[in-house]
Amino acid sequence: MELGAGVHPKVRLRASLLRLHREGWTASRLAIHFARTEQSIHNALTRFEQHGVQGIADALRSGRPVKVLPVHEAVLMGKLDEDRLWTAAQWIEVLGEAFKLQITPQTVR
Repeated sequence: MELGAGVHPKVRLRASLLRLHREGWTASRLAIHFARTEQSIHNALTRFEQHGVQGIADALRSGRPVKVLPVHEAVLMGKLDEDRLWTAAQWIEVLGEAFKLQITPQTVR
């Protein structure tokens, strides 16, 4: 897991610190080595103790949910079949016309 190319860097870091902790490294030494606070090291160790391997992964983020509905995605995918390049402004126009949505360029990018 530490060396997995498709593994998120935070997960690789947590796997590394767990391995080193099992080799006898203290939380203080791990904090210095990984340039983290001792509290963040303790948090990672506690998550692993409580949840096992699943505790290494990031939890789902709170916040505004994604608003791309299957019907929106179907329209966009249909447009991708057209032989052309699309700008963010053009995608906004397509969604605005099809669904009466107001979307900012930052949302599309």
